[in-house]
Amino acid sequence: MSAGPAPKAAAPAAASLEIAVVSPAGARTARENGADRVELCTGLELGGLTPSTAAVAAAVESGPPVHVLVRCRPGDFVYDAEEVALMAAEVRTALRAGARGVVVGALTPDGALDTDALAALA
Repeated sequence: MSAGPAPKAAAPAAASLEIAVVSPAGARTARENGADRVELCTGLELGGLTPSTAAVAAAVESGPPVHVLVRCRPGDFVYDAEEVALMAAEVRTALRAGARGVVVGALTPDGALDTDALAALA
């Protein structure tokens, strides 16, 4: 009994280049140098924080697709309810300003994914 031809493997997805930037000028430079998208943040030396709405809008105007880092403070990724609510508002603001997407993360005190916080941010 013949099983027939083996299924073909899916072609690998084309690699994309994302560059973290802290300004609209950085977004332009990233675009000029082949970036497919940028992750816009501020305070990169602190691990990255949410940029201003004006910076998001300007980066959207000047660069490739913008994904905004939404992080309300430096330090760990264990957030209380007030911080999650603030970040959820920042997600909505970033998307209204033209961001293509957002970059988020949240953990429980024991280091597991905080699925409730992530659901609120999604």
